[in-house]
Amino acid sequence: MEYIESISCTDDGQLITIMTNNSILLFETTQFAFVLKIDTFPLGLVGKISNCKCLYNTRILGFIYHEKNEKKEKQKEEEEKTNNSSNPNLKRRKSTKNQIEENHTLVIIDIEYNKILGKIKIKGRIDDYELTQNFIIIKKKSLNKVLLFKTINLEYYTTLENVNLGKIRYMENIEIEDLSNPNNNNKKLTNSISIDTTSTKDNDNDSVNNNNPNKINIIKEKEEKNHYCIFAYQDFKNKREVILIEYMLDNSRNNIINHRKRNFIPNFNAVGVKFIYLLECYLLISSNIGNKLHIYDVKTFKLLHCIFLGCFPYDLSGIRLNADKTIISIITNNKYVKLYKLSQVSKKCMCLSHDDTKVTFTKKRSFWDAFKHKINSGITPFWCKFKINFEEKDQLYNDSIVIFDENNNERMWVVQKNCTLKKFNFDPNRPKIMRLDKNLKLTEFYRFDMEQEMKQ
Repeated sequence: MEYIESISCTDDGQLITIMTNNSILLFETTQFAFVLKIDTFPLGLVGKISNCKCLYNTRILGFIYHEKNEKKEKQKEEEEKTNNSSNPNLKRRKSTKNQIEENHTLVIIDIEYNKILGKIKIKGRIDDYELTQNFIIIKKKSLNKVLLFKTINLEYYTTLENVNLGKIRYMENIEIEDLSNPNNNNKKLTNSISIDTTSTKDNDNDSVNNNNPNKINIIKEKEEKNHYCIFAYQDFKNKREVILIEYMLDNSRNNIINHRKRNFIPNFNAVGVKFIYLLECYLLISSNIGNKLHIYDVKTFKLLHCIFLGCFPYDLSGIRLNADKTIISIITNNKYVKLYKLSQVSKKCMCLSHDDTKVTFTKKRSFWDAFKHKINSGITPFWCKFKINFEEKDQLYNDSIVIFDENNNERMWVVQKNCTLKKFNFDPNRPKIMRLDKNLKLTEFYRFDMEQEMKQ
């Protein structure tokens, strides 16, 4: 089996999944102790796998299985032989027409019993996917589409059209009051939607193989209650518009009771949106350059905080709230991890005073650019920061995840795709101070030394 390196964190923040070049490693995030190594798979699975993810803190694991199209491969080889025999000195130019796209299959297994629970086969690439309690979300970049399958039985539900796949987020386990209100007069709500697999859409470019009768039991509910989830994404045609689609499911998670679609245009004085994130009850959106970040109330779209990072383009990641929800982490360009104290972040939008035409797009900052950046009074002051990646290659490929210690409000961890674990200490009452306390490699031999930790 061939492995493509990746890193992911479960939505509940309890498990880190790292796929190395020879195995899959699971670590829990309370003490970052090693949990499990996976290097054997059910019979019949051979080849290449990527993008490994766990469904919360369960034994259910998903990954993308790469399947080559042998028929097209042979056809390509025959064409190359014909061209080489007619003119051996002719070097064929590579083109997108001659490149063969692999067929991908999303495989879901029970890692405790090493058993396949289900497969969803897609014609062409699966660019990304999410495993959640309500939906299995499959993203197709070439079509600007997101395919939704109900997790409970792997039935196809619907397709979200015109989605910018780099800018879509999903969140569940948040109550949406308007959807549960029987007096809601929103005409976009649809009641008692029941899904039958015989009415599945047929897409010219998508082929779904979903005949597995196995049912995935995720959580047994003791009480009869509804389940809520939200999709937030940028419209592919209207770059300035953010769309929210909200669903309410019954206790079985098998039937969609209500759904609603809302449109929202954030005002950055910018031409579009670059980053969208859902966190707790917050909707985070950045401008198309990434240097302006707004934090909204996801229910009302009320602006809660405005962060201006500076006159440079930014890629944002590592968004996380600490235990008491007073500090938010942001990783900028996969280079610095920065902490912001929400009580000290502006509650008014200051974006209109920052002109995007003055943004510097060169990779290397000149002395004058760096000087202007430091003296710019409009930049939102961070609480503290630390450089986590020094090399440009690491900044491009060494993805990072932030985890706050739930039992210690002065401790934070950064887990990276190259299996590096960094432990930081900071004082919420003392600005600008962040200390690297530990820097080590995560392996199946790593054990958390509680006694040693207590001495520190």
